[in-house]
Amino acid sequence: MKRMLILTAIIFAIVALFACKENDKTEIPESLEKSTWCSIIDTESLEQIKIEFTSASDATYSVITRGYGANAVKLQVEYSYTYNQPNITLTPKHNDAPTLTGYIQNLGEDYNTLNLESTDGAVLLNLTKQVDKDQTIWQ
Repeated sequence: MKRMLILTAIIFAIVALFACKENDKTEIPESLEKSTWCSIIDTESLEQIKIEFTSASDATYSVITRGYGANAVKLQVEYSYTYNQPNITLTPKHNDAPTLTGYIQNLGEDYNTLNLESTDGAVLLNLTKQVDKDQTIWQ
């Protein structure tokens, strides 16, 4: 009886181990709403590009000068956007900023990139999704 109980416990443990396997692969998001995507900081100008998708159709494009405790917004443009996974189009709302088109690409299991290009080819951006506030980055 004791042997049967131990064998049953082992079988349940093995089933639970494989049934609860976590999928760590990062998927291309179905929605961009309430997400923030950033470029790396340019080492010469200390500028970083950030796009915040504030709703299902609105986004804010910002160029931020980063520096020793000071972050100054150099440029900010309001966009409306359409997202048809993985393709995206950002259209400026008020000024003559360029329209941006692109796509989200999955780079392995770790992260996605947002690749954007202006319609005239002058602007090329490669952004990564900013970590959610409830996630921790270990360095």
